[in-house]
Amino acid sequence: MVDELCGLLREKLADIQELERELYSLILYGSIVRGDFIPKVSDIDFFAVVRSEAVIPILKEILEDVCRDLEAWEVDLAWEYLDNIYDPLNRGYPFKFLTIYQDDFIKHHVVVYGRDIVDMLPRYDAESLIKWRCRFLLNLLERHKGNTKMLHIIAGETARLMAWIESKSLHKEAVLETLVRLGDSDALKIYNAYLDKRRHPYTDGFLIQFVKSRINKILGSYSYTSVNPI
Repeated sequence: MVDELCGLLREKLADIQELERELYSLILYGSIVRGDFIPKVSDIDFFAVVRSEAVIPILKEILEDVCRDLEAWEVDLAWEYLDNIYDPLNRGYPFKFLTIYQDDFIKHHVVVYGRDIVDMLPRYDAESLIKWRCRFLLNLLERHKGNTKMLHIIAGETARLMAWIESKSLHKEAVLETLVRLGDSDALKIYNAYLDKRRHPYTDGFLIQFVKSRINKILGSYSYTSVNPI
């Protein structure tokens, strides 16, 4: 699937002259490369490194057209300026796949167009990234109060972070196995609901309490200051 998808994309992109000036790299990464893509559940993830954002609408149209029959939940195109790649945590937008989950991105990515960026990426301290990710999720929680769909996504990300800290794997089966091993039934239910066509059957209060309590536990294990419970 990955080889066929990349081949089709390269054919489409080859004749667009603007790309040579404005697009440094287009990368396919995530579950479709990792091998745990689930139709109607998983996204197809792309990352563009650009000199100019003017190329983004062109790329979005092409990617959505080529991926149309793959039954992805969403064709997601993240992008960043080339000048920020050397320190995305502090200079650009700190995407999780370039920061805390960087190892998975490095291991499971394919360059569709242009050059690889792996050698440009800085290596951050793992404990600092865990602290940053916890604070990021808490900020999202505050921002999306009243939005049950987003709260469930944040809870799912919290469950995945819990599993990643233990296993350092983002593969869906590994996440499930780790949550079972951790014995956290709520985390397991939330993640299973995500895998079941991204259902979100829980109340806002339950999701908020789940996120805050689990992040408190994570931060506590690293001797960080915890957050107030709901």
